[in-house]
Amino acid sequence: MTNQHPDIVVNKFGAKVLLRNTSSYKVFVEEIASLELMLLFMLFAEHNDKKKVKTNLVEFYKEEEPNTISDNLEKFLKSDASDEIFKVETYELFFGQMAFCRIIDNALCYFKDILTEVVKKEPRILKSSKEKETHDFILSYESMEELLVALSDKKIKELFYGSIEDIKKFFKDRLGIELFERKEDENDFSLVIKQRNTIVHNRGRITQELADEFPVFREIVGQNLFFKYDRLSIINKLINNVIIDIDIKLRAKFGLDTFEA
Repeated sequence: MTNQHPDIVVNKFGAKVLLRNTSSYKVFVEEIASLELMLLFMLFAEHNDKKKVKTNLVEFYKEEEPNTISDNLEKFLKSDASDEIFKVETYELFFGQMAFCRIIDNALCYFKDILTEVVKKEPRILKSSKEKETHDFILSYESMEELLVALSDKKIKELFYGSIEDIKKFFKDRLGIELFERKEDENDFSLVIKQRNTIVHNRGRITQELADEFPVFREIVGQNLFFKYDRLSIINKLINNVIIDIDIKLRAKFGLDTFEA
């Protein structure tokens, strides 16, 4: 943004901070804070007494009637090789993918929540001659508010399992805003959505389809998507900065309520 919005400040890490929040952004940023704390824990947590922990694990897994498996497990836990289970790096692949999915799901939840806020102000944006809902669907909700939330949720699911072009078109045609100010932001957002879907639907293994769309993966098809803990904080910051820009546009256009951070 050329002219910084008066409600935005930028911290020393380059992350935007919003001084007045919509309800949707407040929930989103609280999730970001929780994720950052988890990442800090993973980076700095250490077991001070590995020997004691190993002893407790041996006792925990010991069978009343020992067998080959339990004997091998006991030998492993008593050996230096088991030191690997106390290193946070050992779990970086799995925790990294899990945290990445949580970051992106948090963003998708924000879009659902903010769209619900917008719909409450302007219900007409969900009106479409092509999209019809059954009476059973409509009557399954006890209030108009519940129905609007359900319709918003349904639309977001449809959009984010489609292409980035579908998402852009919806925001431009229905909400009258450009979703991304920079092509770089659009490309980055498209990439993280596709990576999230790869983790959820293919155990994080890079597919040829992903590599065809994003050449950076061409040489590593079949390998796992890998996110180092410190890289996740950077991704968290990038997603936050893009969403703040969107939040500012939507609250200005639709007169959404805001609150002191």
